Amino acid sequence: MPERFLSTAAAIVTALGLAASVPAIAAPIDVDVFAMQNSSTGGVALDTGLDLVAGDRLISSVDPLDCWSAGAANRISNANGLDGLSPPPCQPTGDFGFHSQDGEMFRFGALVGRIDAGDWFLLGTSFDAIVNASGRLFLVYWDSNNFDNFGSVTARLDVNPSTVPTPAGLLLLGTALLALGASRRARRR
Repeated sequence: MPERFLSTAAAIVTALGLAASVPAIAAPIDVDVFAMQNSSTGGVALDTGLDLVAGDRLISSVDPLDCWSAGAANRISNANGLDGLSPPPCQPTGDFGFHSQDGEMFRFGALVGRIDAGDWFLLGTSFDAIVNASGRLFLVYWDSNNFDNFGSVTARLDVNPSTVPTPAGLLLLGTALLALGASRRARRR
């Protein structure tokens, strides 16, 4: 009996040790990106505080009903930009085509990002991809000027969600292995 208790205790301690050594998954963060202050022209790119490594999975989402604007009249849109398709309340909205800057072309009013000084890429209302560069993530409102822009959108950013087992999952695995070992020993007797 004491031998059985010791092997059970050793298995539990091992499982807990494994669970404690697993790096924690960073929780998603929300960042507010402003059409005026974070405009690609006349503003400053928003530093998200997220450092990415090539091969990381980046997920970004913005509520399609979250609106910002490039100015008066029909220049209100969601993070997909001024494509004329934004749903209410992101209206009135028009299709203003594309703006070319830094060798990249995206719709006016789109949420765009880049890693350090790399190429810009479209995030819009929904983005899920493996990044091919390492560095800090920056976000902008894609526009040719910022003097009449207003509003902001909130982007939820998540890096490598659920890519490692949770401590509870490892504990469960350790318990299952312990039970398997106990049943094998019981059959041998």
